[in-house]
Amino acid sequence: MAGNTAGAPFTYQWRKDGRPLADGLTTSGSTLRGTDMPVLAIFNVSVADEGGYDVVITNACDSATSRIAVLGVLPVVTPDLDADCDVDLDDFAVFHACFSGPTVAYSGDCAKADFGIFQRCFSGPNVPADPNCAN
Repeated sequence: MAGNTAGAPFTYQWRKDGRPLADGLTTSGSTLRGTDMPVLAIFNVSVADEGGYDVVITNACDSATSRIAVLGVLPVVTPDLDADCDVDLDDFAVFHACFSGPTVAYSGDCAKADFGIFQRCFSGPNVPADPNCAN
């Protein structure tokens, strides 16, 4: 997310849902950087970080508030083994290697029941998987 970067000296205050933000670790486990800068960065984003973000830009004469940018977070789907928000053949390759033996490093647990979950969640490349598919 970015605010104004040109003109007279400005101060910036990023907000989430109208509440001022501060740099550092949040209660949800994400980390904020740049809460007083033109660009806000959020690391380790989770569903708890969803909301409306805006920035108040102030100079010696006045202040202005940006339009709200809504942040939504796609849920993690268990069979999305490469964490790219879809369940496709790349995930199947990791699953197959995990199930077949130690040829690919994967820290998860592979069992026959996981294959049924994988089948229900398969969405294809660049198609977000249904977050309820594993149920």
